[in-house]
Amino acid sequence: MFETKEGTIKPIVYVGIVNNGKLLLVDYKTAPNPAKTGWWIPAPGLKFGEDPQECAENVASDLGIKIKNLSLKGVES
Repeated sequence: MFETKEGTIKPIVYVGIVNNGKLLLVDYKTAPNPAKTGWWIPAPGLKFGEDPQECAENVASDLGIKIKNLSLKGVES
């Protein structure tokens, strides 16, 4: 998390995993945004200096998914 004059910022990575036209969703016990519960696209926190693509690869690996063609589609701030 980062403190700014506007408030606290928590960077996250949205990991959209699509296979055979189906999108993977997860039901977090603790959602990345506590104000929003329920089903999510995997969205781990991003540590300062961490590579978003590497973070996405780790998420897929933790879920037991092997990624063949991982690509970063965009960065939003």
